[in-house]
Amino acid sequence: MAADLNPPGPKSFLPGGQFFSIYRDPLGYFTRLAGEYGDLVHFRVGPQRCYLVNHPDFIRDVLVTRQDAFGGRFVSTPFGKNWIELFFGESLLTSEGDASRRRRALMQGAFRPQRSGILDGVINDCADRMEEGWRSGDIVDFPKAVREICLITLARTLLDVDARDEAGQFSDAFDEMLGTFGSITLPFAELLKETPLPIARRFRKAKEVLDGFVYHWIEKRRTARDHADDLISVLLRAGDSCGSHPTSDERIRNEVLTVILGLEGVVSTLAWTFHLLARNPEVETRLHSELDNVLRGASPTSSHLSQLPYAESVFSEVLRLFPPTWFTARRALDDFEIGGYRLPAGSLLFICQYVMHRDSRYYFDPLLFDPGRWGADKKDGRPEFSYFPFGAGGRYCMGANFAWMHGMLLLVRLAQRWRLRLAGDPRVAIQVGVTLRPRHGLLMRLERRDLRLTIIE
Repeated sequence: MAADLNPPGPKSFLPGGQFFSIYRDPLGYFTRLAGEYGDLVHFRVGPQRCYLVNHPDFIRDVLVTRQDAFGGRFVSTPFGKNWIELFFGESLLTSEGDASRRRRALMQGAFRPQRSGILDGVINDCADRMEEGWRSGDIVDFPKAVREICLITLARTLLDVDARDEAGQFSDAFDEMLGTFGSITLPFAELLKETPLPIARRFRKAKEVLDGFVYHWIEKRRTARDHADDLISVLLRAGDSCGSHPTSDERIRNEVLTVILGLEGVVSTLAWTFHLLARNPEVETRLHSELDNVLRGASPTSSHLSQLPYAESVFSEVLRLFPPTWFTARRALDDFEIGGYRLPAGSLLFICQYVMHRDSRYYFDPLLFDPGRWGADKKDGRPEFSYFPFGAGGRYCMGANFAWMHGMLLLVRLAQRWRLRLAGDPRVAIQVGVTLRPRHGLLMRLERRDLRLTIIE
């Protein structure tokens, strides 16, 4: 029988002391907990019992084997709703239970393979358009440029919307919105939202801009004569929460912006990829050699990806170091036994992909950027839940395959034609929010590449 004693963990003599430690440095805080206390750690945030789960077997139990014993994904802080809940409202991102499962099943259709197949042409068209303004020696705000490509691509493939003329303004507003999130644990966000504080003003302005675009897209799809199968059209035809009432424009808006949020994982991953390539020339050289010899100057398509194992290893390694879903939270619906302990109902469990992906038990020299660790002979020896950048179980990212292909195609297309060099301080800090973004963006200097084939005797 499991013991009733709590697992080991830090003690705080100040009310809310652990909360402010998390708020100041969540990545450092969870890393220290795992290093000092082990695979299951108990701590309190005010009256709330919290646990860090940091072993692959325990993670499987929570996310997959016994997932029905838990609810929640993004959770409110002890001080009320956070910025994410205030912005996305009632949506797939914030809901749970049967309504969430029905909504997820409905929306999943927008990601079916034939729609994802549109990616090849759209990505290459967008890249052509962007590169018309690129010259060797220019310095670009790389995340901003990639975000615009990703937005246009996602709007065309999943929403059946032409967002080329709106991409710049939408991208700027979305970036501003993400910047206001900061740490998702920001206290008293619901009260701060209506204040004249700068962060609240930026939040309201960005929300106003984004809402204007999305509601316009909804109206365009409503008046279209075709019976399209894009996400907006599917939601317009569906009942609210898959019931008998028409889906409200507000609910459709929430779901559309939730899907668009997924592209930020692609943007951040690509930013970290080219940052790491610039700092690791031997990896970059090997990647360029593979691209030149496989593609031979042709524009990449999804059919090429299976022929690019080193590019896949590079992308996998970046996802290990900077997972797009860097943490997952679950709330125990009933008492729950794990690791020899009984966790009471209402306990909040944190699973931190960022920490698990850097665990030296499963990754030799875990802070080193080493795509070579993804050879079949190496990755097969690691437990399954030592690597799960898109989550797992019933809450597995429904757009994971789309995001993977989207990110890989852009990586291959850009690395094929350009060498990017860091134009600023090579020490780029992490901004912790919904994703792990380079703080203050990422300025990169462009260098045009020539095709170089390796002749194998």
